[in-house]
Amino acid sequence: MLIRSCLMLIIVYYIQCVTSDAAVEKGLYDEKDNVTIFNGDNLLKTLSTSQTLWLVEYYSSWCGHCQEFAPIFKALAKDVAEWHMLLKVGVINCPNSMNVQICRNMSILDYPTLRFYPAFSNVSNPGETYKGDQGMNEIRREIIDYIAKHISDLKWTHERPKPILRVSGSEEVMNDLSPAPSSEPILYTAVIFEDENSYIGREVILDTSSCTNIFIRRVNVNRKDGEDLAMKLGIDTNDLPQAIVIHRNGTIQNIQVKLKTRHFFTYKLTRLPGVGEPIARFNSPFSQILSDSYNNVNQVTVDYRGVKRDKVYLADIESAIRYALTMEVAAVKVLEGKKLEGLKTFISAFVKLGEHMPARASTHAFMSDLYSWLQTQDTISYNAWMEKIVQKKKDQYLPPSNKLWVGCQPSKPSLRRYPCSLWTLFHTMSVASVNAQLPDQSLVPNAMAAYITNFFGCRECRINFMKEIKQMPYNSSTGPYSAVLWLWRIHNSVNERLHSNSSTEDPAFPKLQFPPMDMCPSCYAADRVWIENNVAQYLITRYSQINVALDYLNFNVSLTEDDKKFEKKDKLPETKNEIWEARLQNAQSSYNGNHHENNDKHPFHPRALGSNIIGRRGVGSITGSFRLQLGFSQIDLNLCVVIWLVSVGGALCLFWGYKCRRTLFFRRKNYKHVL
Repeated sequence: MLIRSCLMLIIVYYIQCVTSDAAVEKGLYDEKDNVTIFNGDNLLKTLSTSQTLWLVEYYSSWCGHCQEFAPIFKALAKDVAEWHMLLKVGVINCPNSMNVQICRNMSILDYPTLRFYPAFSNVSNPGETYKGDQGMNEIRREIIDYIAKHISDLKWTHERPKPILRVSGSEEVMNDLSPAPSSEPILYTAVIFEDENSYIGREVILDTSSCTNIFIRRVNVNRKDGEDLAMKLGIDTNDLPQAIVIHRNGTIQNIQVKLKTRHFFTYKLTRLPGVGEPIARFNSPFSQILSDSYNNVNQVTVDYRGVKRDKVYLADIESAIRYALTMEVAAVKVLEGKKLEGLKTFISAFVKLGEHMPARASTHAFMSDLYSWLQTQDTISYNAWMEKIVQKKKDQYLPPSNKLWVGCQPSKPSLRRYPCSLWTLFHTMSVASVNAQLPDQSLVPNAMAAYITNFFGCRECRINFMKEIKQMPYNSSTGPYSAVLWLWRIHNSVNERLHSNSSTEDPAFPKLQFPPMDMCPSCYAADRVWIENNVAQYLITRYSQINVALDYLNFNVSLTEDDKKFEKKDKLPETKNEIWEARLQNAQSSYNGNHHENNDKHPFHPRALGSNIIGRRGVGSITGSFRLQLGFSQIDLNLCVVIWLVSVGGALCLFWGYKCRRTLFFRRKNYKHVL
């Protein structure tokens, strides 16, 4: 019983340690997926020195469509792994801090983007972007067409002959029918007869491109010479495709398959004596698993289980603004025309909301200065844009929170985060427009549409959003809460479409209709129909300044007792900026005091009890991780386990000692009785 209890404690402790520590998020692919994982340092080097063609996927780990496309691309990479002598497959996660520059240089604006590259591709070669359907069969056929187009340019250094994907003429096949000399390294020549729309012949040729002792040709029976050759060899052109094998001595063997598919033909041909299995070799010296851009220096990791669901966090809003300006807008090499106007609309909306928009004074000053500067620009280069937004003055600079997700922290890697924070930002802006009593409530809907359609990286998400706003256009005549309710309807429409029908749904945060009944009972009528006026009041209360929490700002600043006096829950949210600034100053002073007193300590807050995990990370590694679990630190838990193990070990020793002494006693007693 003691042993069982000990084992159970160790298992529970191990699970707690593993699950409570927020996983360092990787990309969507790993070394088992038959892909080369590129970064900003090795992509160009590999493409410029490679003897093979390349297909590279540029993706974003937060992009919902990229997450749904990843299984398809993994299956495709596995399916064409035997084609590695001609083409290889790679991926690169663009939001990773190491990869931002290379993706910008490659003009990657949409995710996912598939690009083909020729062998020895130079730096100036942008590649060919695949624009077709993102189904596995469609992409595979595009790969075949690309290989066929460039195969003559490939430098072939392998012992076996270079594959021929073009259609062979009857004269070439007839030459193969002649007995080959014994010195000929090829034992078999296979000929596949098919019509001109078939890809099976080319697929089989590529599948066996790494096999020895076999060479495959394809014949198009829709051509005159192909039809004549088929009749001469007794091939039934009404039952295509058909395959024959010509042995080195000139004899012909018909290949019979149960199903006329690529895999059945490949299987039969590779079972010929001396041919062998295709080699799905995956050996890239550059392939490595990269922690994605969320693993940043000095990043705080928050346990989602400790976050208050009725709060909005400024950290999420700041992170959304910073990511939007430094990653998505900055991905455009030159801002001009429609994109520049869309950016002006977005920044203008933030500025016009003024003190009613939850933000630090430094953020308001930064956005106002940025807006004034934009009004004087007709075209903005990437260098000019970055120089402007990274400019830091004493009281005006970009929001400091960098990918610090609190209310948007997921339970699994790659979910929620930036898309969630962007929704939070726009909901907060829509409520701020009501609190500001702006006469034109279309300000925020227009700003959201301008940003999403011009800069949001997920292409499929952007297309779906445009469909949503076309089906539910904004109507300012619906009342004073028109913008708030319009955005609420759009968001719920998206949730309904994705709920239980998407791999992007976080199991801990299902995409249900919001707000749920337990959060807002007054939002529902008896028949579960929305009472929209009550919904609007709930949203205004939720996304107003007074409900925006300052927790975790500046690497874990929690609200102090002095901050709480500004949270007046018995009345409508206040929007006076002096109250907001006072809260920020209190939080900042609290952080500064604790930070300078002991650089390795974190201010404790009752909200942390139970599940908040506060991790501090040093440069290039995770250092000094500190967790709060039911009020105990990680050191406390370690000591508990050690003491428990020592206690159990001691008890076991006493038990076995007593048992041995008892056994020895009875042996002596029985021995005396016998005597």
